[in-house]
Amino acid sequence: MDGKWRKNELPKSKKYCTWLRNFNENFTKMLRIDHLFHKYGLV
Repeated sequence: MDGKWRKNELPKSKKYCTWLRNFNENFTKMLRIDHLFHKYGLV
């Protein structure tokens, strides 16, 4: 049972790491754009 669970957990965590990396990149871009908007008084 334990070994089976571990095997199933591996691809999931890899997928999650990829998603998290993409999310972090997008979030940083959003923050940068948001900062620019505030800098030039567009918001």
